[in-house]
Amino acid sequence: MDNPGPDGVSGRRATDISDSVENAIREGRLAPGANLPTVRALADQLEVSPSTVSSAYRFLRQRGVISTHGRGGTRVHARPPIEMPPPEPLPAKVRDLTRTRHEDEIAPTLTQVLHDLADRLVSADPVDLEDRLVKDFEIDGIETPGVVVVGSAREALDRILNSQLLPGDRVGIEDPSAAEIIDVLNLNGLTPVGISVDEHGAIPTNLTEALPGVSACILTPRGHDPTGAVIHATRASELRTVLRAAPEVSLIEWDPLGPVAGVDYNPVVDPGRNRWATVRSFEPMFGDRLGVAAVAGDSVTLARVRGRVERLGSPLSALVRSVVDELLAHPGATQRLALTTRTHGARRVALVAELRARGIQGSGQAGPWVWVPVLDQDRVTKMLFKRGWLVRAGDTVGSESPHGIRISVARLDGSLTRRLADDLLEVLAA
Repeated sequence: MDNPGPDGVSGRRATDISDSVENAIREGRLAPGANLPTVRALADQLEVSPSTVSSAYRFLRQRGVISTHGRGGTRVHARPPIEMPPPEPLPAKVRDLTRTRHEDEIAPTLTQVLHDLADRLVSADPVDLEDRLVKDFEIDGIETPGVVVVGSAREALDRILNSQLLPGDRVGIEDPSAAEIIDVLNLNGLTPVGISVDEHGAIPTNLTEALPGVSACILTPRGHDPTGAVIHATRASELRTVLRAAPEVSLIEWDPLGPVAGVDYNPVVDPGRNRWATVRSFEPMFGDRLGVAAVAGDSVTLARVRGRVERLGSPLSALVRSVVDELLAHPGATQRLALTTRTHGARRVALVAELRARGIQGSGQAGPWVWVPVLDQDRVTKMLFKRGWLVRAGDTVGSESPHGIRISVARLDGSLTRRLADDLLEVLAA
């Protein structure tokens, strides 16, 4: 008879143990972020060999269910790809500072666009959305033979990586990294390799160290999530020089904010690089309902992504393509985009100033994000939640990764900014 482990984890075979862990997560007995026993401890509890537990953990890592954090142990992934009990709604007193925008920012323009578009839908010619996006990429110095439009940036990254890499391959990513990137790597069984960043993005010397051991590399030219870093022209040139020494590495540029970043885009990819792609998200501009993303890249990468979308995905409907095309050209959307970027910039500067006035380091150069380094990010996020603030801890790559919290200023005004800074000062002093 099995001796059950913590939270009812049981089994004699690796597959049984991994299934029981998944069941515990699905039923809410193991929460996202929960620590799992060490291989030896669980083997002793279940009276099986350590190799059996090790195999079970390997299956779970390859499916993106758990992740390993060095001395931090093995944990349930923060967003495991398993159906789970719905999260509790936020208490009314808690303000969500994890989102990049107000839900209604684009709604008035969207209503007008749908009204204008309705009369033309019956006899409208096919919309060449790709042609418009190709020209937008060219404005930013990205020469691409075409564009593939998909439903989200996560889907785009998944299609690219899945078409080029195999489970177990190593991928260089900025550290700390975006939650979306970590998710996609885990779901594909890929191993992240951290690349340190500063206010100007990936640090060239750290990229040099990482490249020999990776098959692909993901870099963020502007609006790095979570730090808000921006790669300027000089840093982009330095990174291109480093990347030329590794032409076999697939390079993916991640543009999470798209036009909402409000700063210039300095591409890292060299013209003529063998394997490359740029993923540009429009979700911060249009919201979840029209959260499309555009993929530029070399002809082989585009053909592979387009093929996977056509066979396995859900190509965007003609209606959605028409709406997005209209929004990108509509003067109302352009005006709201400009207002959003100005508002984010002013609020970002205001929060950084309030933090510095209290002796707290904060940074951010694009979009709505301010990054605050802290020693214990989990403790700080929990204490801020008790004070009525929901912020996101950094998504780290390894045990030596820098800790911090990411704050979105999209829903902050002057009085709230000062109150948040005061609360953070007290939390850090506690």
